[in-house]
Amino acid sequence: MREDLYTANDIVQKLGVSRSTVFKWFDMGVLPRVDVPGIRHKRVRSEDLKNFLKKLGETHQEQKSKAKLTKRQMPFA
Repeated sequence: MREDLYTANDIVQKLGVSRSTVFKWFDMGVLPRVDVPGIRHKRVRSEDLKNFLKKLGETHQEQKSKAKLTKRQMPFA
């Protein structure tokens, strides 16, 4: 069974982010890439992308929760 692999451009289109954002994620090590024999550019495994998006969603939810707490704690809000 062939594993689904994504290019940086695939991720840009799928997530609606810039190429520079995707490459920052690569450079930070939060979105792993793999070498594919016979292909010059690295690819992202489907499972790695799913895990990254899950973590990204969890982080987003945590930030939203913190923001709500902060708003409630503000005396002038």
